[in-house]
Amino acid sequence: MEALLEESRSNNINEQITGLLIYNGSSFFQLLEGRKETVEDLFGRIKTDDRHIEVKRYHSGAIEHRSFETWAMAYRRLPEKFRFTDWVSLPENSDSSIPPLSMGARILKLLYELDDQPL
Repeated sequence: MEALLEESRSNNINEQITGLLIYNGSSFFQLLEGRKETVEDLFGRIKTDDRHIEVKRYHSGAIEHRSFETWAMAYRRLPEKFRFTDWVSLPENSDSSIPPLSMGARILKLLYELDDQPL
């Protein structure tokens, strides 16, 4: 894992990609931020890499501000009982006067909440 993170961080710095990698012992969840073409190219390489199976895209879109602007690849290990589908299926904010959170902001908010709870 350390070698993977070191390689990813080095590549991401060179390509001006920021993001977050979360691992629960059996699956990975990754959020990538950067120029659309650069992120799409990286995602294409991830999909065709033999080390990955069942690669799924849950969300893609433009953002105003990066949620992980100082992290070439932040990393968080969660317990196996934690299901990634719970992270990506959060309801949007129901108050229409408040803009919905970006996927990165939603995940960042969850990470802060998890830090306050025993895992």
